[in-house]
Amino acid sequence: MQDVVALDVETLPISSKAVMPRVICCSFASEDRSIGEVVGNNDLGHLEARIAKALEGDVVGHNMAFDLSCITRTFPDLRPAVWKAYAEGRVHDTIIREKLIHLGTHGSLDALAGKRIDYSLAGIAKDRLGVDMEDDKSSGIRTRYHEMDGKRAEDYPREFYEYSRQDAEVTFRIFWSQQRKEELFKTEWLHARMAWCLAFSTERGIKVDKNMVLDLWDKTKREIHLENFPLLKSSGIITPACFGKPYKNNPRKKTKPKPEKVNVSKALIPLIERVCKENRLKVVKTDTNRTSTSKQVIEDLAPLDPVLREYQKRQSLSKLVTSYFPAMQWPRTETGPRLIADRIHPQYDVLKKTGRISSWGNSKKSKNPLYPSVNIQQVDPRVRACYIPREGFYLLSVDYSALELVALADTVYKLYGRSRLREQLNEGVDPHAKLGARLAGEDFESFLKKREEDPGHFKSRRKRAKPVGLGYPGGMGTATMIKACAGYGFRVTETEAMNYKDAWLKEYPVMHEYLAHEGDDERTYVSPLGMVRAGCSYTQYCNGKALQTPGAEGMKLATFALCREIYDAQSPALKGCHFLASIHDEVLLEVPVEKASGCADRVSEIMVREMLTVLTSMNRNAVRVEAALMKRWDKRAEPVYVGGELVPWEE
Repeated sequence: MQDVVALDVETLPISSKAVMPRVICCSFASEDRSIGEVVGNNDLGHLEARIAKALEGDVVGHNMAFDLSCITRTFPDLRPAVWKAYAEGRVHDTIIREKLIHLGTHGSLDALAGKRIDYSLAGIAKDRLGVDMEDDKSSGIRTRYHEMDGKRAEDYPREFYEYSRQDAEVTFRIFWSQQRKEELFKTEWLHARMAWCLAFSTERGIKVDKNMVLDLWDKTKREIHLENFPLLKSSGIITPACFGKPYKNNPRKKTKPKPEKVNVSKALIPLIERVCKENRLKVVKTDTNRTSTSKQVIEDLAPLDPVLREYQKRQSLSKLVTSYFPAMQWPRTETGPRLIADRIHPQYDVLKKTGRISSWGNSKKSKNPLYPSVNIQQVDPRVRACYIPREGFYLLSVDYSALELVALADTVYKLYGRSRLREQLNEGVDPHAKLGARLAGEDFESFLKKREEDPGHFKSRRKRAKPVGLGYPGGMGTATMIKACAGYGFRVTETEAMNYKDAWLKEYPVMHEYLAHEGDDERTYVSPLGMVRAGCSYTQYCNGKALQTPGAEGMKLATFALCREIYDAQSPALKGCHFLASIHDEVLLEVPVEKASGCADRVSEIMVREMLTVLTSMNRNAVRVEAALMKRWDKRAEPVYVGGELVPWEE
């Protein structure tokens, strides 16, 4: 490791017009204190030179992708140096490092000993250094640095100078405190790179079709009325809103309005327990041993009961009202005309337990959001069509095909030296069709012929193979498989679920060994690139080690290679493109209309190439992607070719 320098920037206020705002000053801290100071933006050349010097070695920050994004927006000439530092693994982030420590020691990223883990600079400083920064962080100074614009740092009021200086110094001390767990940082560079790429997505944002939002809003208001859900209305699960009734003795006054209420204890929980009992399913409990009513529980059980189906549908409409529409409403206002944002800006968490990323956005309950933002990874299908490309662009979606199965095949082969699933995928055989034939008790070649002769039978049996082929290798039990199959639109009995597992194991016998791996209830695994995940349950181990983590690491490699070619290398193939979002195994870009098909080819090539560096036992028959162009975002979009050129899919 070269000379380590911690830096921290203060900027103009963040806003919808400046998601990555201009730098006002930058503070530095290092071992020899030679640059342990604050430098203002009164002399931009001097400030740029000091940052450039820090970028020559290892550079540390807290939420580093934000700081470096603001720096490169303020000083565009520093972009090559920043890309070089990321490419050489010299950018460090104390948030990512802290998460890797928690993940590698006890496995939880959210709470420890019943207490929520605080990843803010003040939170980590208190936990690691015993330094209390809360008073400084609550002083409001952070939002007032515009007052220092154009001034020398030496002329700042003392509280402004010290606020900035302390941030860099504390970050530097946290870095060295974390360094005692250096063995857990083998993938820090990977997650730091991904955070940098995601900053481009957050800043660019996705254009919003305002008229479509308003139309959908009006339609939702009509559909959400409880009268449209007769079974739900009569079930007693929901008590309608009361807007106040006139008093009998004083009609001019009304009783206090009451919002709509879900009767969880008296109606919803008893229904969930009854549905589980009737279908011989285990009731999912919360940490407090209460019957869970989570979204996942409702999603699993809704196919088994008509009332829960109506409840799930209405809850999805409620989600539009409480989350998606408020996310696109800008400026935020409770009165006046409905104002819709021009763009929404996804926000991300770069590291979850499996190595995947997650996204988040504003909701109706968000207080004073800085800009309109939406959870781009869980966008309701009805809302997707509200997002459109800018003029002169198409949207390009490139999605890995059956990535979890490919990752499973690669992992099992590396563990045991054999994998029938790997052989099938590398030979270009459709594993869902292969397993579907076995579940149906049919010869594979005869089954394939039914793709043309009896497409309904073929699709139905192939569909049955999906939850089986993906669920059982993740450690799923038969009770959960029953719910998973219901989610795919078909019911199975406990006996059928067990028979499906037997058939799956006959097709892939090596999975006997994978599912019977040794270890106690808290297992640890190491990812292909070296990330340590401790404290796994049986299902977390099975699902994470083989299905999700390898693909997540390949996805992060691919995203960095893709963004570097767009923003750093400026290659002719992708010049003018923009990275818009990362959705699990899919990337979303804006590509110029005149070169859209060529962009799709190049993006696909990069994604396959990078994934193969992680899933090294697989070939290009197995690691495949599907690209689709769109004039508005739609999950149903498929590749459409005219004269060998990819053209936009349209409904």
